[in-house]
Amino acid sequence: MKSTNQRLLSCAVLSIAAILLAGCGPIGPVQENIDPLVAEMATQPLVFDPVEATAVGYHQHTAAAAEGESGATTDLDTLLGDYSSSAIAAQVSFYNDINARLHSAEDMPPREKFNSERWINYAVVENRVARALYRLEKEQPFKHNPGFYVRVLGNGLFTPVVVEYAPEADRYADIIARLGQVPTLLEQAQANVTKSSELQIAAAKEGVDGLIALIQKGIPAKLPASLKGQYDGAAGPAVQALQGYNQFLSGLDSSADWRLGRTLYEERIKVYSRYEESLDSVLGGLQAEFDETYGQLIETARPIHRGIYGGQRAPNDFALMRDILDVVSDENRLSSGDGLVERIEQDVDEVKKFMKSEEVIVVPDVSLTIAKTPEFLSLTNPVDAFQAPPLLDPQEGAQYWITPIPADWSRAQTLSKLREYNNFKLKIVAIDGYARYAQAVLSAQLPDRNDRLLRNVDGNRGFTRGWNWYLIESSINLGFQSGGQQFKLNWLKYKLEFLASCILDIKLHAMDMPLEEARELLRRQVFMEAGAIESAVRKIQLTPTDTALSYIGSKQWQQVKEGYQEATTDFSLQSFHDKALTSGPMPPAELIYSTVNRHKD
Repeated sequence: MKSTNQRLLSCAVLSIAAILLAGCGPIGPVQENIDPLVAEMATQPLVFDPVEATAVGYHQHTAAAAEGESGATTDLDTLLGDYSSSAIAAQVSFYNDINARLHSAEDMPPREKFNSERWINYAVVENRVARALYRLEKEQPFKHNPGFYVRVLGNGLFTPVVVEYAPEADRYADIIARLGQVPTLLEQAQANVTKSSELQIAAAKEGVDGLIALIQKGIPAKLPASLKGQYDGAAGPAVQALQGYNQFLSGLDSSADWRLGRTLYEERIKVYSRYEESLDSVLGGLQAEFDETYGQLIETARPIHRGIYGGQRAPNDFALMRDILDVVSDENRLSSGDGLVERIEQDVDEVKKFMKSEEVIVVPDVSLTIAKTPEFLSLTNPVDAFQAPPLLDPQEGAQYWITPIPADWSRAQTLSKLREYNNFKLKIVAIDGYARYAQAVLSAQLPDRNDRLLRNVDGNRGFTRGWNWYLIESSINLGFQSGGQQFKLNWLKYKLEFLASCILDIKLHAMDMPLEEARELLRRQVFMEAGAIESAVRKIQLTPTDTALSYIGSKQWQQVKEGYQEATTDFSLQSFHDKALTSGPMPPAELIYSTVNRHKD
């Protein structure tokens, strides 16, 4: 019987030969039938989401017009988006229309008639439409999660500060225009959200506090003096609207469940990764890997314990690990949280040198700025956050944010965080950050603008999230920090934390696991600090499927690599990664097709 990992691609990759034979129809006018549809899918979703449009570098949209006429042009950088019921209905109608045209025998030839990039784009369009309709018709975060609007506002106001897509005065004018729409957006939020969970309400309220601080302190810090009057005129009503939103949240029905539920959870996994196996199958693979990693961790820990305590034996695994971590983590941590950003900068540079020396990835020449996480993002990103470089102008650079330790934390809380994220663990965190950077930069190298937007905006998350964990494991296996037993100990503990988070992601959201049981697993079997446990559990509650998609996607990446190796005779890891990443996010079967065919070119 095939293992869970071998089945992860399911029917998507039945055979390399079958994939390579796909898309071999005649080249001719039929090829162009899908191009107008691809163009619509590349840009219209950004019109629906102008905040995302600014982030990717799509600043103006010109609507289609009748022959001989010019279409109206919209400045997307001045907008926040429309979340009224009529606007949501218009989005649903758009995606249903795309879906109907894609599968219409009259409008679209069979997929096998398409070649190369068009064959791939057919699947990407299909996958993106499925995701969009799932969000709009089933998950509906704009109806159930008040924090959805906090993120829209935070990203909409903060992106023009850090992404230099225009002169400073123009970008701050865009912020002022968006501030003027804050009251309308929050009115829509209050009309849409009638009930939420206590957890999501609390998170939204904390995010609102961060937004108010951003408007009152963060943005004005670099505001051109000539715009101060306009800014103050827009900021006042915006802050009042946010304060009113906080009052609304205080009175909001909090009886909803934060759990996504099994049906929605399983469907989310499928539409975000093109994975078809059951949750029970994923869980079985996770548990087996967890048990194996746990055994490796304990075996690694025993000689370290003997080196510290001599012949004194720990009564059980929990005591063994606590004894070791009390010493190892304390001796290998920062003295305070003030040095977190600087340490990560050093570690990212070390990772970069490793990637280059071992020929793992072509090192991009796009700048990566490392700084503190914006306050409005800190709650849902307790370790770090990332903003990709604009897809249409990647030379503007990427932002990697490190979440600081809150100023109001006690000394005990601070030390607990520094012990959990000791110097060894920060090196692994740096690989994760560098993985996001490399993926975003290399995916932005797709030469065709529509292909670049189509594949990367709301990209396949099995590809994007799975890549991070795949690269972490690959780097460790290739010898990153090899030779040190203490690093190995921390790596195995980090891996155990990741696998446990994936297990809990599934069990909490889809199998009604009690929260206390989840906390106890992290405490007794993963040996996490109390503060880290609460942070990990809360993140899983607020971001369903994120960690599970990382696991599933990493196995898909491994299968794609194996498929590429089977079809080539001169395998190079760096060449494979370059071909895969510069193809852009897509389902795994299409990724194998892309990498193998580009190898032949």
